[in-house]
Amino acid sequence: MLALACGLLFAACDKDKPEGDGGGNSTPGGNVSPSAPGNLPSVVTFLDHESRKQMVLQIAWEGSRIHELTISKSNESGFMQPVVDITPTYDNMRIASMFIYSYEESLGVTATCNYQDNKLVKIEIPHSDPVLFDYDASNNLRSVTVDGETINMRWNNGNISWIGNGDGSVNLTYDNTHNPLNEIFAAIFPSWNANINNIVSITNMEGEVLRPQYTRVGDRVSLFRIPSLTQTLSICYKYTDGTGEAPETYFRDCRRVDVESSGNGYAYGKGYYAPGSTAILVAEPFGGCMFYGWDGGGYTSQENPLYYTVTSNISITAYFSY
Repeated sequence: MLALACGLLFAACDKDKPEGDGGGNSTPGGNVSPSAPGNLPSVVTFLDHESRKQMVLQIAWEGSRIHELTISKSNESGFMQPVVDITPTYDNMRIASMFIYSYEESLGVTATCNYQDNKLVKIEIPHSDPVLFDYDASNNLRSVTVDGETINMRWNNGNISWIGNGDGSVNLTYDNTHNPLNEIFAAIFPSWNANINNIVSITNMEGEVLRPQYTRVGDRVSLFRIPSLTQTLSICYKYTDGTGEAPETYFRDCRRVDVESSGNGYAYGKGYYAPGSTAILVAEPFGGCMFYGWDGGGYTSQENPLYYTVTSNISITAYFSY
């Protein structure tokens, strides 16, 4: 979890990445401004369909600035529980530090971002090894070291072509179309200027070739998956005019799942989801009561938790005994 939190730290801290990288690897074509309407990812969900485990990143915005990041994951009963909360402090447009609170440890620490030549080089976290970043001559990120483990990267024509560590590596190839990751990076990095293309193949160290698939709603990628694997990544965008005043109902290209209880119990799982993603709905009866089932929108089920594939807006109720 520290590695994931630090990856988010890197994304949020690197606020003054210089325009261009000196090596011709940063081209502005197809870039998305973080303040452009409808381009702020607010809910990113990773789901392993085999283990039924889910991890959710929620991003709260103030204009084009990140106000808060929250990472949650599902427990054995399917309940989503917050794991890490990250609140940044800004120095102009660059994040100087951020408060990281671990719900699992009931402990909060303040991490400091250190820069050199406008590049993030170190994140200092109390009672932990620092997170280190190294760059090549073209200012592309060459390696990230977390808890003594180093992840190395190689670049080719503005795209990451190889990622590896002590356990293995993968090679990546691309086509000439815009990658949905650009929209996420552009929203988190105000000066993001690269144009990573869509990944068409991932080759692991055994030589197995994996080919990703993308699902779009309108002009945005809402679902990313590799058919031979059980994991999917869904992205739910929030509409904004750049002022941060847009209400929660202004989610764009997403579907709303309303979850209610008939009484004598709790029902969880409501929210906004990308079409094709999975909502985990959980019913919890009061003491002495029993869960009967779910009903709503023409859908019924007795499963608990219920792994519901979201295709449209739906209101569903959990029914309990009296």
